[in-house]
Amino acid sequence: MEPTATDNSEETPVPVADYTSGDNMFPIGSTTVRYNVSDSAGSFNEDCNFVVTVEVISTDEGNSFATVTWNPPVTSDNSNGMVNVVSSPYESGDMIPSGVHTITFTATDPTGNSDSCDLSFRVQDSDDTTSLTFTAAIQKVQLTNPVAIDYDVTTSALYWSDVTTSSIEYYSFVTKQHKVLVCFQTGGVYGLTIDGIGKKLYLTSTSEDRIEVINLDGTNRTVLFDMTLVEPRAIKIDTVNALIFLLFLSTLAALTSGNRTMTVVSSPFESGDMTPIGTHAITFTAIASFGNNETCDFYIKVEPTAVDNSGETPVPVADYTSGDNKFPIGYTTVQYNVSDSVGNFNANCSFVVTIEDNEPPMVTCPYDQTIEADYEYSTANTTWYLTAFDNDVIISGYVNDSRVVSYFDLSLINLMVVFFNSSATFDWGKNVITYEFLDNNTNVGICEFTITVTGTGMK
Repeated sequence: MEPTATDNSEETPVPVADYTSGDNMFPIGSTTVRYNVSDSAGSFNEDCNFVVTVEVISTDEGNSFATVTWNPPVTSDNSNGMVNVVSSPYESGDMIPSGVHTITFTATDPTGNSDSCDLSFRVQDSDDTTSLTFTAAIQKVQLTNPVAIDYDVTTSALYWSDVTTSSIEYYSFVTKQHKVLVCFQTGGVYGLTIDGIGKKLYLTSTSEDRIEVINLDGTNRTVLFDMTLVEPRAIKIDTVNALIFLLFLSTLAALTSGNRTMTVVSSPFESGDMTPIGTHAITFTAIASFGNNETCDFYIKVEPTAVDNSGETPVPVADYTSGDNKFPIGYTTVQYNVSDSVGNFNANCSFVVTIEDNEPPMVTCPYDQTIEADYEYSTANTTWYLTAFDNDVIISGYVNDSRVVSYFDLSLINLMVVFFNSSATFDWGKNVITYEFLDNNTNVGICEFTITVTGTGMK
């Protein structure tokens, strides 16, 4: 149940909370949930709030059950009669085992009408101290501004970088020891990754534009790359394939080691470009100096916005939905309309989506055939089966040999044309058969196969 609000302007403003019902995980203790509401003129009302209290329910020492109690839910009914409330599968005061449980309360009025609500909680085993020990150990470490972190499963150690102290630190869950491994004179490390097999720590320095590697104990610090590197950020190592993956702050970056250079460019837009309304695929291409290249894509969606002199931010509504609609071949106008809360309607904005069909009909061609002529003749008869498909409409079909008889009807099927029991009588030798299919957008699909007649028949 959510609170409601009214206003003397006859608006129905919507209260806004600093927590979302059903979505938030509340910490142990008391948390105040506050609702605020204002009207379209900016008048701000007094807020309302309530307190959510989360308590730790632990089992009795040496037992896997706990005695759990709760307050019954508040009920009301328009009959003013007595409302009977029952809980299931447990009642307040029952011994409940460790684990997560949901209690369902069902309220029933004198005439049999009923409603229900749920209460969920977790009973923690008092003998299970693993998570508490882990949390207590972490809290012993004073963190200032950590930005990169990785965990070494082989040694149960946590490594992180702190850009305020310009250091790399680690904590061992085995020895309970916290140590500063490396300190930097300028800048800091914004990315690090662990090679558990080689016992190495790879790191990036964004301010100094370089990649370094050190041993996990902080010794033997070495610069791997320090030329033509533009703002390296995150780093990850693939120990199986001996690869290093980097994320750069800039869309144009280069990695150089000796005479090996890798350049990354984006297309059709670069970071900071003015991008038109619509969904766009941005392709990154990594090009090595020796010719190899690799690409990856991501998508951005640009939608129009609107402002109003009342201070509202009305949402434009389109007659098509970005990313959901499949547009037909040709030109389609997408129109956005917007109005404010009092019904003022503005001029619309629109753009045109153009879909071109450049794909020819797809033809499933028969295999080449070799057949033997009749004994008394120098000819042979054969049949074959052929299909043609198109994403629009096939408007005509053509075969180059007048001896071919095909049975089909283009008017029966829009997207698929089926040829069946196609037949012809051919002379000795090689006969090349060619089919051509034309779609509604002048694209031509071609099929070509050979029928060869052999044998010792009479000429």
